[in-house]
Amino acid sequence: MLLLIFGALLIISAAGRAAINSIFKNKVEYLLANRLPTNINQKHDQISLNTFEGSIPVSNAEITITNKSDDTLHNIVTLEELNIEDISYWN
Repeated sequence: MLLLIFGALLIISAAGRAAINSIFKNKVEYLLANRLPTNINQKHDQISLNTFEGSIPVSNAEITITNKSDDTLHNIVTLEELNIEDISYWN
C-alpha cells in the first residue's frame, strides 16, 4: 500500500512539473513574440525550460537590432545555444 501511495505521489509530482514547465514556457514564448521593442527581432529553433533549476536554454537563437528611426540594421547576434540561468519565477 505504501508503495502504491509513493508511486501515485511520484506520478502527480512529474505531471505537476510538466504542467508548470509548460505554463512558464508559454509565458516566455509570449514575451519574446510580443513584448520586445519593435526594433529588436528574434527567432529561435527551440526553447526548453527547467523551472526548478531556473534555466532557459534556447537553441539556434538569432537576434537583430535595428535603428528605431529608420530600420537600419545595427547588429545581428547568432548563437547555437543561449542558456539563461538563475531565473526566479516566484518573485
